[in-house]
Amino acid sequence: MLLIMMNLAEIIKDLHHDNWRVRRDAVRALGQWADARVVFPLISALGDEEWAVRQSAVEALIKIGRTAVEPLINALTSESWRISRKAEEALVGIGKPAVEPLIKMLNCENVGIKTRIISMLGEIGDPEAVMPLIKALEDDFFRPYAAAALGKIRDKRAVPFLIKFNEVTALGEIGDPSAIPFLLTMLKDGSWNNRCLAAEALGKIGNAAVGPLATSIKNKELNDRGLVAAALGKTGAKEAIEPLIQALKDKDPVVRWRSARALSELGHAAVGALVKLLEETDSDIRMRVAEILGKIGDKRAIKPLNELFQNDLREEVKKVAGEALSKLIPERTSSLTGNKLKLEDVFFLTNPGSGRFFKATIINDIFDFFELKEVNDLIRGETRPPVPIRCRYVSGRLAPEDFVWVEPFFCPISERVRSLLLEHKFTGWRTFPVELYDKFGKLIEGYHGLCVTGRAGSVDISRAPIAVLPSVVPEGEPEIIKQGLYFDENTWDGSDFFCLKDHNDYLITRRVSF
Repeated sequence: MLLIMMNLAEIIKDLHHDNWRVRRDAVRALGQWADARVVFPLISALGDEEWAVRQSAVEALIKIGRTAVEPLINALTSESWRISRKAEEALVGIGKPAVEPLIKMLNCENVGIKTRIISMLGEIGDPEAVMPLIKALEDDFFRPYAAAALGKIRDKRAVPFLIKFNEVTALGEIGDPSAIPFLLTMLKDGSWNNRCLAAEALGKIGNAAVGPLATSIKNKELNDRGLVAAALGKTGAKEAIEPLIQALKDKDPVVRWRSARALSELGHAAVGALVKLLEETDSDIRMRVAEILGKIGDKRAIKPLNELFQNDLREEVKKVAGEALSKLIPERTSSLTGNKLKLEDVFFLTNPGSGRFFKATIINDIFDFFELKEVNDLIRGETRPPVPIRCRYVSGRLAPEDFVWVEPFFCPISERVRSLLLEHKFTGWRTFPVELYDKFGKLIEGYHGLCVTGRAGSVDISRAPIAVLPSVVPEGEPEIIKQGLYFDENTWDGSDFFCLKDHNDYLITRRVSF
């Protein structure tokens, strides 16, 4: 016994060794003891400066389990943020044995600790915590944390209480069909934010929500039927395809646009029904369907898209069909161009940065039908807005130039520039409708939103040269950066305008820069 105690003392002593590997091995050895004697040394190791030591201590404490719970709860109030945060991680890892002691701590007066305990109970996910968390919903401050925790536990007992407090996101996480009537009401009468959250939640409920949503999308009195279409897409159910196909023919442009987006989310299951729509007499439907098929990427669409590209009477439809085919057959673009790209022949199309030029901003009502993440799709030419994007003057000259920089998203161009691009047959771009207003609210005619449809591969940071910049702080460390934007030239699709797979900057070839 004395020998064992001596060995334990030596191992604990190694927790203070200069070499972090020795400290890590000492922590791992202490984890083999799995009793109360090693708990406090291990908690002390949670504050080690080396991540590997801290993580090994977490794993050792999780292995010890119930015996470590109370000391770890006490460690949540440690002055060391490392110990405090790693104690939280260990308690979540211990799981069920920590639930009852954590529930008791919900009566503590420390607001920060109570908030973290609520979150921990959600991460552990044990049903024993449901009723105490429901009680926490009654407090305005703790309600969002308790709702998020209940959403992670996904216990149906919480549904009526979450409905009572309008906690829409958590209802979606639980996914219980009994919440559908309430969520449909929120979709109709809630704030804009809650309507969006209700659409997301109905989508997560899945198949059970398709029938009620399919009925709702036909209700002309509903203000945001576009969100109903979005919800149908998020269900992922095959049963959502037919109502969305019908909604593509709706008179409301936002409903048509949202339905197209939703069908693209449903993916390969929707391809058969979509291909049939390429024969529609409405050119807008043919164009949107071609766009969706290109985004889905199913090879079954190649033949009908090629027929559309060859035979359609509308040039704009043919152009979209060609872009879709280029996504489905990447080598098609290369064979059409036959060009080789050199990086020295690539330039940024960029904001001049000067305050002298006319600058504008998007008017907020864009978000009545766009989610923020969808704006990237707009400027990359992967979607078309259902209505013109409205922009207004914010600074600079009163009269706009040929290029107008709209913060922070995109670049409208004048009719003069558009005509030049068409005249020189530059590729990899298209326009979308915008409304540009001057300082006094008057519409400025003759501007179009520019989006870039050409593509190249991902950024290759390994090729970027390293530069050492002097510190901005006297006697500070120099800043080491990588300069330039590099990519594999062989991934370029041959377009004059293009952007990288993971980068939104507009790039142009030397042919355009002249």
